[in-house]
Amino acid sequence: MRRSIVVATFRSPFILAAVLFGMGIQAQAVGSAQCQQQGGPNPCTNPAHLYQKIYEVMVSTSANCTGMIQVFKTANPPVLDWTTNPVVGQGVIPNGTYNCIAARTDDIQTYVPAANELPGCTAGTTYTWDIFTPSTAPGGSTPPNGGTNFPAQGDNSNPPTSQHEDDPWSYMSTTGKTSNTSYTPDSPFLLSTPWVVGGDITHQIVLDFDGTIGSSTQYGTNCAPLDPPQFIIR
Repeated sequence: MRRSIVVATFRSPFILAAVLFGMGIQAQAVGSAQCQQQGGPNPCTNPAHLYQKIYEVMVSTSANCTGMIQVFKTANPPVLDWTTNPVVGQGVIPNGTYNCIAARTDDIQTYVPAANELPGCTAGTTYTWDIFTPSTAPGGSTPPNGGTNFPAQGDNSNPPTSQHEDDPWSYMSTTGKTSNTSYTPDSPFLLSTPWVVGGDITHQIVLDFDGTIGSSTQYGTNCAPLDPPQFIIR
């Protein structure tokens, strides 16, 4: 079976591909679809396609996500299909052990299920969700290094007209929690291991989206926003 994974390969000190948060990771132990991969009861299915943009990536040696340094930034990112393992951009990163990773992405998540997940998910059908809304992110999002917090806007009451692109920041830290929102430096999602960059060594960032799409009564038995993927640095 074709696995729905995203792989980013880079070689220190130059990042060749930075694929991090641009998947609409929802920082919670069990997402809206209640998929088995995240400890829920539902088997769920995989994305055949997953579309989103990523604007910027920053890292910090501090688990508190302070003193972050820029790795990659673009003002006009393309909409990428993350299931094709795209190269996002290039940047320079010093050798070191990084305990916090942050990325700014658009919050409009579009995906196509690979198989039916009844009653609401139909294979080959495109679904679009605004994943950064006042209900999912009541504390808004705060840019790195003391940036000004901004509120979430939009909702999913009448997609796509009710949806609003906010481009929030998301954080992962070695001291984070799976129950955090991830949208502010003091509420990072859990980064299971630090990102160690040193020498001329090739690394990979792997996000496994198998089993993250399912229906949810919370969304009128429609296809729910993706559950979080499995995040691995190796």
